[in-house]
Amino acid sequence: MTDPVTCTVELITSGQWVSPLAILVSAGVGAAVALNAIKTNREIARKRATLDVILKSESDEYFERIYTVFSSERKRSSGLKTLLFAETDSERKAKTEVDNFLNHYELIAISIRKEILDEGFYKSWMRSTYINHFEDAEEYIKDIQKTHPNAFKEFESLARKWQGELRKQV
Repeated sequence: MTDPVTCTVELITSGQWVSPLAILVSAGVGAAVALNAIKTNREIARKRATLDVILKSESDEYFERIYTVFSSERKRSSGLKTLLFAETDSERKAKTEVDNFLNHYELIAISIRKEILDEGFYKSWMRSTYINHFEDAEEYIKDIQKTHPNAFKEFESLARKWQGELRKQV
């Protein structure tokens, strides 16, 4: 039977360990480089997706229309709350378009939480607008949540998070 100490000494002095160690180190470095490349590519893709969303929302006719409806409805003396009691076809259409506008922000918030969109990039471009639109719709959202508790929850959560960050900066 061979003594383990003697085998280890022979392995070290013979230099047979250099090749396996070099392969192991090379594999480790290669894995680290690959993981870093994957991480970097994901960050680039997330920022590109965020830019695409911003550009589309600023150039899309449908989005422009639902924003115009949201903007005009929020300026009414009673605000958006009158839409909760929509009776005519034009009132129901306005409610649907306002809801679609708010759903856009809900989708943004979900996409940020799921790390599909880049929060920092979107926030640097849209934070004040995002918060202002939430504040304009807050009463309307609260009334909807009385019967649909999860409605616009992600939008609300992200807006409140960003509001808190702004307060801390001041």
